[in-house]
Amino acid sequence: MNHGTQTIFEEQQEARPIDELCEDVRQLVASPERARRLAQVIKGIAHETRLRLIGALCLRPYNVGELCELLGLKQNLVSQHLGMLRMLGLVRADREGGTATYQIVERRLGNLVQCLLGCHH
Repeated sequence: MNHGTQTIFEEQQEARPIDELCEDVRQLVASPERARRLAQVIKGIAHETRLRLIGALCLRPYNVGELCELLGLKQNLVSQHLGMLRMLGLVRADREGGTATYQIVERRLGNLVQCLLGCHH
């Protein structure tokens, strides 16, 4: 399976004008529903196993067995946390034969992880 060498972290992001960023923040302030959805996502990733899974999937797609080996976790635990991330719409499973390969759906999730890593000293 060819996963390529570029990671989400390496993708070029277009610089956004400050006015555009401010507009996103204004929409968040004005929309309780948008704030509720964002809170759900933050709560959903606020677990060490899910953060590790997201970090791994930001590097490349993996199947459950590979994730278990990489993270040193049992299959049922990895599957449970991947299910939560799928329910939130953050990852998806692509089936090929009998194997599901998981990957990040929301490409900016890698940026969030980088931001969080930069905030913690």
